[in-house]
Amino acid sequence: MTPDERIARAADELEVREVLARYSRGVDRADWDLLRSCFADDAIVDYGQIRGTRDELIAFIERELGAMRGLMHMQGQSWLQLDGDSGASETYVHAFHRIQTADGLQDITVHGRYLDALERRDGQWVIVRRTMVDDATTVAPVAGIIDDPALISGARDGTDPSYALFHPVVPVPRRHPCSD
Repeated sequence: MTPDERIARAADELEVREVLARYSRGVDRADWDLLRSCFADDAIVDYGQIRGTRDELIAFIERELGAMRGLMHMQGQSWLQLDGDSGASETYVHAFHRIQTADGLQDITVHGRYLDALERRDGQWVIVRRTMVDDATTVAPVAGIIDDPALISGARDGTDPSYALFHPVVPVPRRHPCSD
């Protein structure tokens, strides 16, 4: 592999990792446009509980996760295989969900993997097919909460402190660094 080919591959890998990071931010901040930008218009998803299109997934997430008191999707390593304008990734995920039940607050923790087929379309990497593999899920009652007004609390919308740092993230078509 030539140095230029290595640079092009690294750029592609970085762009794919940005798609994966946008997904977590979109879910956790309830930013449906950001979430939508991760998927092709004709993407197919299978999360077990929801099998369908990109828009069906977003409606499911909005309905099922919208009322949760807290969400945090943390991604671990990704195994990527890219070939031209298509590729695949396996990304480990640890997802925390806090819900209010009749019995009090509960934490649901999912340990799983995203298996993604990706394509570069119109210069942007997008997920065209995703399968969510659930390796282990636990549910536990919340034993206690630290309620300290000095702590800076997060929010699942545009009032989250991170929005003061970043402009709204809208995917901008980029030219490949090695193309003319």
